[in-house]
Amino acid sequence: LESIGERAFAQCTSLESIVLPKGLESIGEQAFLTCTSLAEVEFPEVLDTLGRDAFKFCTSLTEVELPEGLESIGNQFDCCTNLKKIKFSIGLTTIEQQAFDDCINLAEVHFPDGFEYIGDDAFQNSDLNRVYCASTNPPYLMSMGFRCKTLYVPKNSVELYKSKPTWRDQCENIVGYDF
Repeated sequence: LESIGERAFAQCTSLESIVLPKGLESIGEQAFLTCTSLAEVEFPEVLDTLGRDAFKFCTSLTEVELPEGLESIGNQFDCCTNLKKIKFSIGLTTIEQQAFDDCINLAEVHFPDGFEYIGDDAFQNSDLNRVYCASTNPPYLMSMGFRCKTLYVPKNSVELYKSKPTWRDQCENIVGYDF
């Protein structure tokens, strides 16, 4: 199986967990839309495409670790109200606007080295306590919809992040961290 089609599992409210096949490369638009009991998803390493709203309103998801094949994230996880932690893998460079909009319990995010861009309202209405950004160069951050209590960056990049107004103004604390 290389792809899951649009709305394939949409509104399967009894689906609690899924291990996606190792060869899966693509998940279609709204494939798991409103799977309100879906609490656990294991993504294959070769996945490189997530369709719009693929996991929107999956209100039981609490933690997501995305594979290396994804370069960009758009509106795939908005309104996942119990999502608490996201870990992005190496290869991800972009988070588009409103990607995690209304993930009201999102407290921890991990960005990989080489990460480049966070769009407007990408984390709007999220309660980001801890953000880990392994990039030595600060990614471009749109100023809307991103606030965090503590931003952890490479120790040798603290002053560089603090010199960027968008990072300095959106994060209460910027501290060095060994990645």
